[in-house]
Amino acid sequence: MFTLNLRRTCFIFIVFLHCFVVSSSFTVFTEQSVTAVKGGNVSIPCNFTGNPTFVWWWKHDSTGATDDDVTLVAREFEGIVEDAGIDRFNITKSENDYRLTIRNVSLLDETTYSCQVELDNHEDERGYTNLSVLALAEPLEPVIKLCHVTTPGHCTYFIDKNPPEQVNLVCELHQVRPPVNLTWKKIDGILRETDPPLVYDQNGLYTVSSVLQISRSEFDHQYKCEARGQAVNGVSSTTASFGSKTTETPQTGLHPGYIVLITFLILGIVIILVLIVVFYHIKVGIPCLSRDGAGSANLDSIPLNEVQSLRRNIRDYSPGSLTDKVLARGTYPNAPTRMAIVGLTGAGKSSFIRSLKCAYSGVYNKEIEVVAGSSSGGVTLEPTFYKITDNIHIQDNKGMRDLAINKINKTIMTNIKEKVISLLIFVIRPNDVQNDVETVTKFLTKLSKAVRTEFATYPMVIVTHRDMIPDLTIREAIRNKLVNMDIIQDKIIFVENFTEEPEDKSNSKDLIEEFLKILETMLVMADGNLVHQLNKKSLSE
Repeated sequence: MFTLNLRRTCFIFIVFLHCFVVSSSFTVFTEQSVTAVKGGNVSIPCNFTGNPTFVWWWKHDSTGATDDDVTLVAREFEGIVEDAGIDRFNITKSENDYRLTIRNVSLLDETTYSCQVELDNHEDERGYTNLSVLALAEPLEPVIKLCHVTTPGHCTYFIDKNPPEQVNLVCELHQVRPPVNLTWKKIDGILRETDPPLVYDQNGLYTVSSVLQISRSEFDHQYKCEARGQAVNGVSSTTASFGSKTTETPQTGLHPGYIVLITFLILGIVIILVLIVVFYHIKVGIPCLSRDGAGSANLDSIPLNEVQSLRRNIRDYSPGSLTDKVLARGTYPNAPTRMAIVGLTGAGKSSFIRSLKCAYSGVYNKEIEVVAGSSSGGVTLEPTFYKITDNIHIQDNKGMRDLAINKINKTIMTNIKEKVISLLIFVIRPNDVQNDVETVTKFLTKLSKAVRTEFATYPMVIVTHRDMIPDLTIREAIRNKLVNMDIIQDKIIFVENFTEEPEDKSNSKDLIEEFLKILETMLVMADGNLVHQLNKKSLSE
C-alpha cells in the first residue's frame, strides 16, 4: 500500500515537474523599444519557441496602456496570416519570428505594441515593444533665413554697401520630432551666450529657431548654427559668412583671342536683345521715361548690377522671405502678399502703382488708368488688385473725397481684414499736409492707431509730387508735421511718380532704382506684418 502511494506520488511529481519545465520554457521575446522614421517602414520582432496556434499583434491606445485598451492590427491563425482591416500593418514570418511590419509610418503609430502568442497546448504569453517615431529634418542642415546657400552646410548673408548697425541671423529647423537643440558658434573667436532656442509644437511636429544678433563690427567673422538631436541624425550645421551684394568679376586668364571672340558673341547677343526689346515696346508699351530721355536709355546712368539685383530679389520674393521675425507655428499661406493703397482723390495712388510696375518691368503700361498730370485724378472706381509678380499684389482703391474719421474702421480696416492685406500705404500730396493740418492730423492719428492695433507697426506714408517742393527745408517741415501726426519718420517717403510725358518727370537718373528700393521696403514691412497676423491668429485658435 505504501509502495503504491509512493509510486503515485512520484508519478504526479514527475508530471508536475514536466508541466512546469514546459510552461517555464515558453517565452515571447520582443525588443523593449524600436525607433521608426516618419514616412518610412519599420519591423518589430516577436520571437518564441513552440508551435503557435494564434499570433496576435495589438496596438495599445497609448504608450504603456493596459492590455484592455488595445486594437487588433494583425493576426495569424495556424500558419495563415489574416487581414485585420488595416492595410499598412501585416505579419512577416521567418521561422519563429512573427514580426509586425508597418508601412508608411505616421506620428499616430507611436505607442506600445504587444505580440500575443498562443501555442497548441493553449499556453499564452505576450511581449511588449514601445515604438517611437522620428521626423527627420529636410534638409538635415539647419536653415539660416535670408542666407543664400552656396554649398551644403554653407551660406552667404549679403549686406548692402551701407551695412546696418546689426543683423539678426535666424536659424531654423521645421517639422522635426523630437525637438533638436540649436547653438551658435563663432568659427574664429569666442561667442557670447544666446537665448535658448524657441520650440513650437504643431500636431506633434516641432519648429525650432534660434536668433543671433551680430553687430556691424563682427561682420568679418563666420558663424555656425549647430543642431544636435535624433531628427538630424546626431549633429548637423550650417556656417554663415557675410558678403557684399556687389562683387567684382574674377579674372579668367583666357587667351586674348578667346576674349575677342567672346566679346563679339556678346555684342551680337546684345544687338539681338535690343531689337527684341524695341519690338516688344512697340507692341506692348513704351519704356519708363524721365525728363532726360527714355527709360531704357537711363539704365546706362544707373548701376546696372544694383538694378538687376533688386529686380532679382523682387522676382524671387515669396511671402515671409524678407523678414527675420519668427513664425510661431505652421507655414506661410499659399497666397500672394497683398498691399493696399489709399488716399485722397488725385493724390497719385494709381500713378504710384504704375511707377512701381514700370520700375520692375521696365515698361510703361497703361493698364492702370490715371489722368496724367491731372490734379483731380479720381479715375479708379472700384478696389482693384494689380500684379507685380505672382507673389506680389497691390490693391488700388477709389480716391477719398474727404478725410472723414468714420472711413477708417468702416472702409479701410474692414478691407484689410476681408482682403487679407499685409501692408497699408497712405498716399498724400504736399499741399494737403500744409493747407489742412488739423483735418489731416486727426485722420492720420486715428489711422495710425488702427493700423498699429492690427499689425503692431505703423503705416507707410507716400508723399507725391516731390518736384513741386525742391526746397529741402520745406520737405523737412512736411516730414516733421507727419511725425507729429503719429507717423514714424523712416516710414515717410517722398516720390515723383512716372507719367507718360518726359517733361512731367523728375530729372533724377536713379528713379528706377529708387522705386525698386521702395517696393523692396514695402515687402519687408509687409512680411513683418504678415508674421504678426499669423502669430496673432494662431494664439487665438
